[in-house]
Amino acid sequence: MSNIAITGIKSNIAHSFIKLLSNEMVIGTRAEHLKEHADVYTHELDVNKFVFCQGYLIPKRAVNQTDIEKDKSYRSNYSSIVEACDAILDINPDARICIIGSESGYRGSFDDSYADNKKLIHEYIEGKDLLPDQQLVGIAPSIIEDTEMTQSRTDVDNLNARRQSHPMERFLTSNEVAQMIYTLLYEQPYINRTIIRMHGGDL
Repeated sequence: MSNIAITGIKSNIAHSFIKLLSNEMVIGTRAEHLKEHADVYTHELDVNKFVFCQGYLIPKRAVNQTDIEKDKSYRSNYSSIVEACDAILDINPDARICIIGSESGYRGSFDDSYADNKKLIHEYIEGKDLLPDQQLVGIAPSIIEDTEMTQSRTDVDNLNARRQSHPMERFLTSNEVAQMIYTLLYEQPYINRTIIRMHGGDL
């Protein structure tokens, strides 16, 4: 059984996912480190599974964001992930990768930089050429109740209204996302180059 590397390891999604694992060694890392040391992760650390849980949301429209903020959003939500995945897939014929995208990539967000970059990462996943035993999948969650990103929002009334109007009368949980990551990487290798949307029927 191979080991697993996770970016955004401090996130609630990562914490919930790690609880589902058994014998694997979990390596918390950054996308930039994966890019630079893909050979070490593959050959020395025996890592074949990778989870990208990182994300960066700015509570304002792109027109009001600084160039530094826009660049950080682009790096965190798109380019650093793509560069790491390209490096991994170039040398690891057995790599299985799951990236956390966002429903915002389909519907938009108040932070349109975030939404645009999530859309880009979805397009990368669906368009990347892979070897027969490689897997690249994404998960696009809607609002996740117990993440720092949601809990730090100040528009509490808006969140409450959206929760009450949701078909399931609740938001998604980190544990539900974690279980989907586990299912994809450990049980469903045929699901590939696609995005699993987790919106609970809120169409």
